[in-house]
Amino acid sequence: MTPNNNKQESASIFFATMTGMMVIGNLYAGKIARDAFFLANFDVTDLPKMMIATAIVSAVAVLSFSRVLTRLGPALVIPPLYVVSGSLFILQWVLMPRMPGIVTVFLYLQASVLTALLISGFWSIANERWDPYTGKRVMARMVALNTIGGLICAAAANGISQWIDSRAILMLLGALHVSCGLGLLQVVRGRREDMGRLKEPPKGGLFAIFKNNITIRRMATMMLVFSAMVGLVDYLFKAALQENVSAENLVTFFSYFYMVIGICSTVLQSTLGNKALTWFGVGGSMVVLPFALIGGALISFVVKSLATATLLRGATALLSQSFFRAGFEPLFTPIPKADKRASKTLIDLGADRMGDLVGSLIILTLLAIPGPTTDYLLFAIIVLCMLMAMFIFALHRGYVSQLASNLLSGTEEEEEVKPIFSPDYTHHTYAPLER
Repeated sequence: MTPNNNKQESASIFFATMTGMMVIGNLYAGKIARDAFFLANFDVTDLPKMMIATAIVSAVAVLSFSRVLTRLGPALVIPPLYVVSGSLFILQWVLMPRMPGIVTVFLYLQASVLTALLISGFWSIANERWDPYTGKRVMARMVALNTIGGLICAAAANGISQWIDSRAILMLLGALHVSCGLGLLQVVRGRREDMGRLKEPPKGGLFAIFKNNITIRRMATMMLVFSAMVGLVDYLFKAALQENVSAENLVTFFSYFYMVIGICSTVLQSTLGNKALTWFGVGGSMVVLPFALIGGALISFVVKSLATATLLRGATALLSQSFFRAGFEPLFTPIPKADKRASKTLIDLGADRMGDLVGSLIILTLLAIPGPTTDYLLFAIIVLCMLMAMFIFALHRGYVSQLASNLLSGTEEEEEVKPIFSPDYTHHTYAPLER
């Protein structure tokens, strides 16, 4: 490699690391703004309806985005889309005082749908930009700093809301998204042709891939169940929050909540890192989440308060970003590149938002039944966690079978496969959960 190429490669890694920090900062700041403005302008009982609307918009967005991303590649699509997204946040900042209800709905949709698409696209760029050996080192560095970026942006959102006003968070989001777009242009510089159109797009489209690959089907179904469960936990959390916290203090509460999540994530990443995989293996790492939440739901049956609801929601976010995702991302490894491009958006966002739809319907059904709604929701969370555990064990078996098939066909380099509770699985890095 020539000195110029070395310099360009170093610059790309630097911009990828900095952009990764801003991407997770966008996620945290976006959720603070989305949730605070929604609870300030709507009743929490409207949340399931908003989740249903989000799922419908996501279904259309996923089909369109997946088709475009598969054909053109993330390097051509994602950077300019970040700039467009930033411009929309700035427009919302201008219009919020005049039409708060309508702007809040669009803010919720953008923070839930477009931001998730962009994060998925960011990690697609990271997966395709470098060879596997370099990619492991780069993504390990990004993962180590991502939670710091989320922590910084959560603190910035809190400071801005107190020094200026809550609406100023939208300007922060606009600046962050535009910066991400410009940073990614530097990441893909000189590699846009290599990361562009596929020479042979997948035959039969997205649904053919979904139909023919049982691993992709299981991953999508498991993510749907996971998202439905998170929706129920999130509703319990926000219902307790709206009952106990005034509207003017919502931004501060959410900021501190995500700051604590960021601190805990940073500590967890720095002390455990990939040791989750080392200790538990792929399936074992994922199954920590549903088992822990079953325990948390049982405690919440006995003690119902804002504190227990916050702890349950916090544990969901923390374990999702660490143990669960550490096992989930390696499941993509044996999937062919063309199928991976098409299916990743389907799984990361499509199945996730369909899970929101299922969760919303469960919430609306339980709200209509006379009796202790909180107890009903906690019981439903336990049932969904048990379903998740079943799918996780099935996914691990499918992962092993897919690797074995690839080895026989010569499409993958040899890779050691560990049992579901392996004591020494250390192969993969992972990305924080987008939700």
